[in-house]
Amino acid sequence: YFELGDIGAVGENFQPYLEYNVEYLWFWVGSLEYTYENAILSAEYTRYFGIFESNLHPIVAHSSLNQEAFYIQLSYRLSDFLQVAAYYSVQYDPESRDGTNTDKYAQNLDNPGDLEAYYSAWMKDTSISLRFDINDYWLIKLEGHFIDGTARVYEALNKDNPYLERYWTLFGAKTTLTF
Repeated sequence: YFELGDIGAVGENFQPYLEYNVEYLWFWVGSLEYTYENAILSAEYTRYFGIFESNLHPIVAHSSLNQEAFYIQLSYRLSDFLQVAAYYSVQYDPESRDGTNTDKYAQNLDNPGDLEAYYSAWMKDTSISLRFDINDYWLIKLEGHFIDGTARVYEALNKDNPYLERYWTLFGAKTTLTF
């Protein structure tokens, strides 16, 4: 934090200890899972709302959270080596699921002002995956995501592109070792 003082971002009395005061927090989850032979069907719905205040404002901003989300997933184990899965998930701004709240979302991106793009009110993700169980302690998973919206994409990580593409794809690979 000394560097922040050197550039004038914080005063002499700056305390580098972060505290969040939770003004209000409401969170609940409902989930289901059904297994039949090699198939698993699962679904979940979540709703959460919270208001948080930081003692380091404006360095760590006050924030609020208001989200609604659900998913449904089907996976099937083809063999001891291979499992396939697909899911569809949605996250909404419950106050404007379609992005038409003109106080918060810009409908015309040619002249948005300080508003977010209308498609940042949701994120709808359709995914397919392949899981390869190499042995009892090592697996590899490949995923493809086809996404509409940017609700879960953080602006702070995309400063050079304030209006991200509405439709985008994500391909991922991961490996897990258990020991």
